[in-house]
Amino acid sequence: MKQFSFLLITAMVMVGCKSTTNTTPRHFTNSLGMRFVPVPGTEVRFCIWETQVKGYAAYASANKGVNAKWKSPGFVQVDTHPVAKVNWNDAQAFCAWLTKKEQTTGKIKAGQRYRLPTDAEWSVVVGLGKET
Repeated sequence: MKQFSFLLITAMVMVGCKSTTNTTPRHFTNSLGMRFVPVPGTEVRFCIWETQVKGYAAYASANKGVNAKWKSPGFVQVDTHPVAKVNWNDAQAFCAWLTKKEQTTGKIKAGQRYRLPTDAEWSVVVGLGKET
């Protein structure tokens, strides 16, 4: 049996929404088609699916030097599958790129940004409740 070793960008959050609650819709779809929804017990919006190949491809084509391992994960993928074979640094860079892109175009406001969820936020999302 072949072992796979890779990281999926399993969750991405948009933060800075608390201060704009009255002016920002509850559900938000960004320029890559990623839909974010509020999660009770957190102050962030979570994307409803993993970062897809097509979104990561947009990032990779806009940035030189992106590790190309995601293009050949060792199994068949289509544009709507979760991107695989990216590491934590790759995921952080993707979030930073998307933040800058969307702030520049006015899709998100100054003070809002994309990032990976904290352990505490993830615990709430998966039903473990708030950490004490």
